[in-house]
Amino acid sequence: TGQYKSLLTCRTCKYESARYEPFAFLQVPLPEDDQVSASLLLYPMQPQGEVMKYSVRVRHDGKLGDVLIALAKVLVMDQRQQEEGTAIEGKDGTEEEDKPGIDDQEEEDDEGEDEDEEDQEEEDD
Repeated sequence: TGQYKSLLTCRTCKYESARYEPFAFLQVPLPEDDQVSASLLLYPMQPQGEVMKYSVRVRHDGKLGDVLIALAKVLVMDQRQQEEGTAIEGKDGTEEEDKPGIDDQEEEDDEGEDEDEEDQEEEDD
């Protein structure tokens, strides 16, 4: 429950009169979504490439150029993510992400130990 205040102003004398009306329910219009989703299929120019499906949101009164700009932004973000997670070929032929971690430090430590052992063997000979 609450009160709705309506204010009325006289045009000639500028007197303002306020009127309060009680209400139990207040109807508020829901905001309309001014954007729509556009689903796109991107066919690569290379025959070995795979078809990619994208979905972008553009204004409902937008033009094709707006859709293409939104798609370009998504493609740039995808390319940046791929560049950040560049893969390198591992020892077993599989791809591993090029991100330093705990395993990398352990491998470096193991390599150092192997070199020390080789140096000791050469000194013994």
